[in-house]
Amino acid sequence: MKISRTQDFQPNYTHKFFFDSNVWLFLLYPQFNETTKSHIRKYSNFFDRILGKECLLVTNPIQISEMINVILSHELRLARRQGVATDLKSYRKTSEGKTSMGVAKTFTEQVLKFATLKSGIFGQQELKNLVTLCDTADFNDLFFGEFCKKEDCILVTHDYDFQEVPDLELELVSANWRYFS
Repeated sequence: MKISRTQDFQPNYTHKFFFDSNVWLFLLYPQFNETTKSHIRKYSNFFDRILGKECLLVTNPIQISEMINVILSHELRLARRQGVATDLKSYRKTSEGKTSMGVAKTFTEQVLKFATLKSGIFGQQELKNLVTLCDTADFNDLFFGEFCKKEDCILVTHDYDFQEVPDLELELVSANWRYFS
């Protein structure tokens, strides 16, 4: 796996990128604290450089599902602290839950303004092969890694778990210092 720092990578118009969900969340659903401010700045600068070079960004339905679930889970945690709801099913029925779903939908619409949605790229046997590897890495990470290989994308992630994906022969861009220590 070839890994580059966000600040060092020089995109050109021929590059195609897949932004991992954590990067999209830094860009479009930032949760500010001292740690994330630096990450947000680095990925925002990288994103601006990609847009300036008119590079192609791609996403897929698994990622859309993952990001909606992350946003709803985060909003539910906040609602639990405020005593609004205890579980997702009851939370969805509250006005706060409906607002959170609206946030998730708006987030998804924003992602799709920048990224091209690709679906149906894996056959049954390919998906079965990914399932067999679930004991070695997170299914979505496996899926995204294979998606990037199949689509010839550069993976942009802050997730260090991609180190656990077996035989990942991709180009990766990150601001996560653990890749470089």
